[in-house]
Amino acid sequence: MGYKKEKVAKKLKSSRTAVHYTKRKQAAHSTTKLLAGRSRKCLFTPHDDHALIRSCVRNCRQTSRGLLARTVGNRLLEAGLKSHRARRKPLIDERLRKAWLFFARDHKDWTVDDWVKDLFSGESNFQNCFYNIKIKNGV
Repeated sequence: MGYKKEKVAKKLKSSRTAVHYTKRKQAAHSTTKLLAGRSRKCLFTPHDDHALIRSCVRNCRQTSRGLLARTVGNRLLEAGLKSHRARRKPLIDERLRKAWLFFARDHKDWTVDDWVKDLFSGESNFQNCFYNIKIKNGV
């Protein structure tokens, strides 16, 4: 009754495999349209989405540890909320607090001229989380 798959594929400028699967889909479902419910299964139910959004509104500093970060971010974005990753920063421990307090007490009586001499000495120390950098002017 019909043409061979090779002839149909050549006429439509398509592959024989595409014609084969289209014919098989037509025979099984009597249509070649996209079938509903054939996409990837959602990980979160609407109830899960609602609970996630409610908990994020209550505690904005909550993390998505143990969950899929991209999925959580997408769900929050759909709800009109923002998600972000926390910035890594150095830990402020007791030793550092004491050093700051000692520095503050040591320099509390300094004048503006004293600070200008110290701040613009031509040498700067920059501290990153993992290493220290020392930069001299002109180098």
